[in-house]
Order: sequence, then structure tokens, then C-alpha cells
Amino acid sequence: MRYVNQKGVFVQTETEQTERFPRFSLHQSGQENPAVTSSLPKPASTIHSTTINPQGLIKRWQYATNAASRRYKSLNTSIARRWYLSALDLSERLLQTRLCAEHLAIHVVSLHNLADLESRLRRFDQARSYHEQALNRLFMLMRDNQDKLTLLFPHLHRCKMSLALFCRHYGSSSASNLLLRQSIPIGNH
Repeated sequence: MRYVNQKGVFVQTETEQTERFPRFSLHQSGQENPAVTSSLPKPASTIHSTTINPQGLIKRWQYATNAASRRYKSLNTSIARRWYLSALDLSERLLQTRLCAEHLAIHVVSLHNLADLESRLRRFDQARSYHEQALNRLFMLMRDNQDKLTLLFPHLHRCKMSLALFCRHYGSSSASNLLLRQSIPIGNH
């Protein structure tokens, strides 16, 4: 059941939140199913995005990232990839709630984790693709959010440097060359 609180924001009752975003515990089920987090509904409009709890998404992202890192360290890369993809999906949802430095960092880390995993598996084209996605997403956010450029500058510089270093060691693509040629506006950062 939804209602409007004193500030005029749509709020859901605990029952509806539980139905919409089911809690899961891998320890109870005995199975690992990272697809549970990626199958959660995405906000359809701005009204729905006010009902999403960014802190809850951050906790889910941390859980998925930690689970992926444990699998990565134990060389179980197929399960690690699924967890990292779930973390990426959650980071995309965070960017839809509001643009802030923490959400940007989470998104970039998610893409770089996947790039690192693919590099370890010697899938350099796929790894380059994740580096390109990170930089491309930041350029798109920069274009659409001119008022938040100071939030984006540090991430743009790091992602551009990361892609350039990757391309220097493993080769570039036409997409990465185009991204690396794009200029980052100079600002107070």
C-alpha cells in the first residue's frame, strides 16, 4: 500500500516493499542465485524512483560484489561473473535514483571489476568493452548533467587513463580510439 508522507513523497508499506523487492539469503536456500538481484523490477517513472531505497541498493551491491570477489579469488570465474553482472545491474539502478559521487564510483567499480575478470581470463576484447562502457557512460552523464560536472571530472579522468593504459598493453579498438579522443572540459575540479 502506498501513501504520501508529510513531505509529499510516495512511500510504500513494509509489506509492499517486501513483495516488490524480495529478500534473499543464499545461506538459507543452499544455492547461489545472483540472478535474483538482476530480476528485480526497475523504476518505471520518477514516482517509482522515489520509492527505491538507495541505501538498500548499495547494501545489495556490496553483497554481490563481495560474493563475486570471493568466487574470483577461489578461481570460480563463471559464478564470479554472474555476481559481478548482478552488481553492475544494481549500480545502474543506483544511477537512476540520483547522481552523486558515491553512485558514480560504484558504477565505475562494477565495470572495472568485470574488466579485470575478463582480463584474467585473457578475454581482452570483452575487458576493453567494459572499460569503454565505463568511459562512455560517464560521457553520456556529462552531456545530460551539465550542472554536475564537478562530480564527473575525477571519474572521467580515471576511466580515460584506465582505458588508455589497457589499450597500450592489449591493443585498442575503433570505439576506444573515439572515446580516448573525446575531450574532457576543463573546470574547477
